[in-house]
Amino acid sequence: MTSQESPFSVLDAPNVVLDAVEKSEDSGEFVLRLLEGDGEQANARIRGAHRIVQARRGNTVEDALEELPIAADGCVAVSFRPFEVVILILTLG
Repeated sequence: MTSQESPFSVLDAPNVVLDAVEKSEDSGEFVLRLLEGDGEQANARIRGAHRIVQARRGNTVEDALEELPIAADGCVAVSFRPFEVVILILTLG
């Protein structure tokens, strides 16, 4: 699935790119790879076309590292360091 076909969008941070979206065959979760491309810190919100029920920050081999809160508007807030690549593991409901 390309980021253009993705059921996810990045809000509030034009310097953050949704680089890849993959659906896990085993769990049905979505794995997103996002990157900050301008060399600046950023605070982005990730929105799903469907309700996000669980959000976790992961590593490059898709191990979940940290649970992330889901805001009342259904978005997940993610902070980025300059040029940082972030892996998110999202469960939709």
